[in-house]
Amino acid sequence: MLEAQVYTDGKPHTFENELSPDLSEFPDDICYSKVGRILNDFSTYVKQIDWQGKTWFANPLYLRHTTEKNKHNMLGYGRENTALGHIAADNLDQVNQEVYNFIKKITDFICVDRPEAMLSSVMPGVITPLHTDLYNSYRRRQDITWIDNSNVHQLIRRYWIPLEDWKIGHFFQSNKKVITHWKAGEIYSGPSNHPHLAANAGVEPRYFLLVTGLITLDSLPIDKYTEVKL
Repeated sequence: MLEAQVYTDGKPHTFENELSPDLSEFPDDICYSKVGRILNDFSTYVKQIDWQGKTWFANPLYLRHTTEKNKHNMLGYGRENTALGHIAADNLDQVNQEVYNFIKKITDFICVDRPEAMLSSVMPGVITPLHTDLYNSYRRRQDITWIDNSNVHQLIRRYWIPLEDWKIGHFFQSNKKVITHWKAGEIYSGPSNHPHLAANAGVEPRYFLLVTGLITLDSLPIDKYTEVKL
């Protein structure tokens, strides 16, 4: 497997997504589920990450370079309530060596090709509107132009890993399935074309890790549960 890739430009990375998909078009099984868990004391690493320092930047992913920006503005979504903080977890310029090594173990376990790992911080009051991912930014960074919108969901997969146990007011919705009460280190994934949204309506930040990459024969399967201690 290739080494974990890094974000090299130091700039916010925009994700052009398909916004506000019609949920009636998606069968109920097009959704994320719990596919595994990494057993470790995640708090050891969470407290080492500079969530508010130089590695933090606000990036309203779902309002930049999108065809439905005006629609979302009319619905009340703006920079102040959609801005997320992102840290390139596989970049030693943004995380320390211990965190980097732990993230590398996770990407090795998940075993996608050309992996990118991103730490995210979602503050109270922040909403991620309904959308589906097209992974355009990932495709550009990896220079995989042979993947287009017609086959992207068959070739690219994303894994979502909460870094802390669920807190009141935090939720993630995949298609018609609402996910709450997660445990730190649980791994969620599924069909890449799933429509999803999330919100932090609580009083504490929500921290999670995203691992994105090309699906291989050895990638962590999404049709069974796998647990490992790292």
